[in-house]
Amino acid sequence: MAGIAVGLLALCCCSSSASAGSYMGGLVSGTEPHFLKTIEAPLMKELVEEVEKLIQEKDDLGNFGPGGPGDEEEKKKLLDFFEKVRNSDTCKTMREKDFKSKITDYKSSMILRLPTFESIQKIQLLKSYLHGDDADATNKKKEFDEFGHMCTMSDDEWDLITSKLK
Repeated sequence: MAGIAVGLLALCCCSSSASAGSYMGGLVSGTEPHFLKTIEAPLMKELVEEVEKLIQEKDDLGNFGPGGPGDEEEKKKLLDFFEKVRNSDTCKTMREKDFKSKITDYKSSMILRLPTFESIQKIQLLKSYLHGDDADATNKKKEFDEFGHMCTMSDDEWDLITSKLK
């Protein structure tokens, strides 16, 4: 009888471990780990860190004011920076991976977080995962979105924007 009890206990423990492993491994649809794994959020987080470095580099160029760069030297610096960004591995990855479609195509709009059993909108979860929850998160997301647009815009849009700096 004791052997059966030990066996039953072992089976319950294995079942619990398998369930937890499935959740944490991103195998359960509609959960935070599954969502983050499916849309390749860890790769997106790496890109966010790269964009933060690029933003710092842009800030180091100086503040061009509301009218943009004034003289030819400032225009050249900004154009060179934009070309560097557009040709960077970060932008190439953004174009190749099409993260926007992955997020849009994910079937659940609400994502379950365990152990709290809290449901959160997928966009809010992603913003929190990529940019944090502090007061600066909205600004970080805005800057990332601007760089993301620069990376994914069509060649015609790109030519139109950069022609103003030439």
